[in-house]
Amino acid sequence: MISTEKHDENNYPALIEAILFVAEEPITILNLAKVLEIKPSQINKILDIMIEDYNSEKKGINLQIGPDGVQFVTSPNTASIIEYFLGLEANRRLSTAALETLAIIAYRQPVTRHIIDTIRGVDSGGAIATLRNRNLIEIKGRAPGPGRPALFATTQRFLEHFGLTNPNELPALPQTVENVLKESESQGTLELIKDDSIEISSNVSDLSEVVESFVTTQPKVNLD
Repeated sequence: MISTEKHDENNYPALIEAILFVAEEPITILNLAKVLEIKPSQINKILDIMIEDYNSEKKGINLQIGPDGVQFVTSPNTASIIEYFLGLEANRRLSTAALETLAIIAYRQPVTRHIIDTIRGVDSGGAIATLRNRNLIEIKGRAPGPGRPALFATTQRFLEHFGLTNPNELPALPQTVENVLKESESQGTLELIKDDSIEISSNVSDLSEVVESFVTTQPKVNLD
């Protein structure tokens, strides 16, 4: 429920765009209707208009309704340039944000984006998208609770990059950092599992130690 205030009907396309932009997966029409507090039939009418606009030859993004829901996809006429870009992107070194996110997922998997964001203290959407594009992480089920958020875990390609056969072979972390990553969500806050006496904020200053331990102890890493 977004608010008790009724939104102008003209704003619905923009709201749907925003929801689809931040969504990790296709969104069902029923979920869109629930969030916007309007009937599914209204959502369908709005989507019909949006699809006609987005799926023109001048757009690089198409709006697609599939069996899993509604999502943005790249236009077929951009396929060659997208493939070229992703090829270049795959050869770039991971950013610090991506490494931080990858380290959290590797040691805390499966983990939701909310917990990743809370540990890092910033939005991790871009880093998650980068890691998924590199096939280093994937969605491995859904967490219980409202909205059933996606759970992220590392992939076989991740193991190959780091010369591992399974995630249990990851190097041990310093105890202080391990405590940070073993926090759990409780009533909208993070609580430490191992040591409740340790006070921690959402901006975890020790996260750089996670990245350093994660990367420097693995000689086979080659993400250039």
